[in-house]
Amino acid sequence: MSWSSLMKMMTEAYCSMSEIKKLKIELWNLTVKESDKVEKYTGGLPDSIQGNVMSARLKTLQEAIELANDLMDQKVRAYAARKANNKIKMDNKRQT
Repeated sequence: MSWSSLMKMMTEAYCSMSEIKKLKIELWNLTVKESDKVEKYTGGLPDSIQGNVMSARLKTLQEAIELANDLMDQKVRAYAARKANNKIKMDNKRQT
């Protein structure tokens, strides 16, 4: 019997797929440092937000997510305010 056959039989007999998935997730969390997670997360952010989050040198992924969300909210609010101001200006020009 080959090693792979033996491993397959033992896995089927003693480990459910849900247990294997849990173990893989647990192993991933142990092997990946928190700073690596933060770096990977910030790498996917828009450039304008990425620089601010990276310069904050946050230690946990949760902190990085919260800061990025706050910055994105500010950006969206500023964009909406600019659009509203432009619309008011256009309406005023039409009325004169």
